[in-house]
Amino acid sequence: MMEFAGQHPELARWIVAAVHHSDAPPDQGFLLLTWFGRLFADYRMVHGTQEVDELMLFDEGFAQKAFSLMLHLRLAADAVREYVKLVPLPDYLLMVDAPESVAYKRLDGRGWPGWIAPKGNAEKAAFLKRCLAVQDALLDGCRDRNIPVIVLDNEREDARELDRHLQTLTKRMAGEPEHG
Repeated sequence: MMEFAGQHPELARWIVAAVHHSDAPPDQGFLLLTWFGRLFADYRMVHGTQEVDELMLFDEGFAQKAFSLMLHLRLAADAVREYVKLVPLPDYLLMVDAPESVAYKRLDGRGWPGWIAPKGNAEKAAFLKRCLAVQDALLDGCRDRNIPVIVLDNEREDARELDRHLQTLTKRMAGEPEHG
């Protein structure tokens, strides 16, 4: 992990400064250590597969880590832009998207994250607005660094269509025929 921090000193400095200037509760500092450890582990795993030219699709990649970091530490969307400038980026960003109203409905049905504990509709809407600001900052940062962003629509209630799109995309990225 020290080697990773040495290879990305600006990222390490940014993380320390972000925690220092955060208005998050002190127990969220532990989250940062866990987050940095997972970022490092993902980075090492990806670099190991690059040597054998394999495709790796992360369910929780750098973008999910940005959401976690920004929302838990209560950082502004501008901090996401700084994060994207400093963090090692993937070759592609695959974004599974749904309209805000669909996300709201799903969170109401499945349950909101316990750590945000919204007290009403206004707090729920504010949380989703923060998520959208983080999403926009991530997308802008990826585009600024010429990272292709692939958006998959997840508006439907049935996940089978999304699964088919993901399988097709994975085959295409791996150079395999899409049918057969």
